[in-house]
Amino acid sequence: MPECGCPDIDDDEWQLKEHNWQGKAFYVVPTMTLLHIPVGMANSIQQMMREVKEKGYRLVEPARILSRDGLFRADVMVEIEPPSQPDPRVKTFGGGRLLSIVHPGPWKRLGTGAAELMRQTRQKPRAMYFWYVACPECRKIRGEKTVIFAYYGEG
Repeated sequence: MPECGCPDIDDDEWQLKEHNWQGKAFYVVPTMTLLHIPVGMANSIQQMMREVKEKGYRLVEPARILSRDGLFRADVMVEIEPPSQPDPRVKTFGGGRLLSIVHPGPWKRLGTGAAELMRQTRQKPRAMYFWYVACPECRKIRGEKTVIFAYYGEG
């Protein structure tokens, strides 16, 4: 098993579960996408982790690297301890409802998982966040798995 730090999650803990991210802080960097497909995401992650370290922020363990979907631009983000000073790169969630679902298939079929989540809730979310649970080495061993979070805002 690679020593990368990828968590081995229990799907039942993430399948159709509600989450409260109120007060959670995420360090965010933009990344390019082409029709929802990330382009250069690895470089954006490296940049993000370098900036987090340079600014002295502490990651919340286990580190969850998320992406927010977009047609031509997306955000890559990692949860950090809330900083003491404002930073334009830090997004802190207010209230709001989040629901997650585990998508066990390849990234190219994430739309299927997102559609299932919307079917379950019968609502279109304000935003979708994707947690790619395994790095490329772990995907070879455990297979591809992504936790999809749908953010529905207040209420």
